[in-house]
This record gives sequence, structure tokens and C-alpha cells, in this order.
Amino acid sequence: MQIVCSLAIVLVLSLSALGQAKRADDMSLLKPSDGAYAEASNAAAIFKQLGLNVQSIHRSKLEGFFRGTTDAAFFKTDKGAFEIIFFNEPGQAEKIRVIETRDGKRYIYSFEGQPQPDPHRDVFNAAYPMRFIMTDKLFVVVFNNDDLYQVLKEILR
Repeated sequence: MQIVCSLAIVLVLSLSALGQAKRADDMSLLKPSDGAYAEASNAAAIFKQLGLNVQSIHRSKLEGFFRGTTDAAFFKTDKGAFEIIFFNEPGQAEKIRVIETRDGKRYIYSFEGQPQPDPHRDVFNAAYPMRFIMTDKLFVVVFNNDDLYQVLKEILR
């Protein structure tokens, strides 16, 4: 019986260590040296206070999506994933207008406003609907998850 318990404990500890090693090796995780780290960490703390459990924060493919913006982060939560582009100036995200068009079953999203979007690059071509929240310095992108969109809308209102 002691051998079985000992083996079970060793197995659990090994799996735990393996999980931690994989997480530490995840190159996409946001690091303190990344430009968006401070803003993303602050946002995660606020989300947590308001009931949205952020499990991890990663570098985003949306870094530099709009001209003059470099900071963005990808958040994994207990309710799904979303991304935030962090603008430099208060109210700047609210100046962006999202234009949705359809091409068959595809959803095409383009943008107008300041900072000047690049009409050839600043486009999403998705197989599913996307939702956007623009508030103050935050441009939030939610991919095909209406429940998460509603939670974020409540938190960011």
C-alpha cells in the first residue's frame, strides 16, 4: 500500500513539474522586458478584481497593427481568449471605427479613424464573427465568443 501511495505521489509531482517546465518554455508568454508587460499586467489585475480570471498573458500578433501602436497582448482566461491593443493617448481607441462586410461565409473587418489604419494591412478576414470594444486607450478584440464579449463589455463600461 505504501508503495502505491509513493508511486502516486511521484507521478503527481512529475506531472506538475512537467507542466511547469512547458509553461516556462512557452516563448509566447509576455515577459517584463516586453513593451506591453506593464499595461497588460495592470489590465489583468483589474480583470481579476472584477471576476475574470486571467490564466496567462502572451505576446500578440496585433503588436503594431495600427500605425504608431506597438503594445498589444493576448489574454487567456477561464472564459476564453481575447487581445488588447494599447494606445498611447487617452480616448485614442474610441476614434477607431470598425467596418464589417461579408464575403460569402467570411467576415471582413476594416478600420477607419486615427491613428490612421493601413487599408491594405489593417484588415481581419475571419471565418467567424469578431467583436470589438474601444474604450479610452484600449482596443479589445474578442474572437467568436459572445459570452466573453459581454463580460468584457460589462467590466470595461
